[in-house]
Amino acid sequence: MPFGGGRYRFTRSMVEGAPADPGVYALWENDELIYYGRASSSSITIQFALFEHLSGRAGPCTERATHYGWEITLD
Repeated sequence: MPFGGGRYRFTRSMVEGAPADPGVYALWENDELIYYGRASSSSITIQFALFEHLSGRAGPCTERATHYGWEITLD
C-alpha cells in the first residue's frame, strides 16, 4: 500500500521524525508488508505506536520490520 509520506528505515532516529498525530502506518520487512495499524487518539500517535513496535512492546510479530510508512488521517 503506498503512503504519501514515503518509506523510511525502521530505526530510532528515523522514528523520531514520525508525526505525533493520529493516522495509519505500515511496517515492511524489506518489500513485504507485515503490519498495518492505526494510531487514533491524541495519546496514541503515529510516532508513539512506531516506538512501541520498535521497542518490542507491541509483540513479536513486527520485530523483523525494516521499513515503515505513515499517513496522517483524521478518521
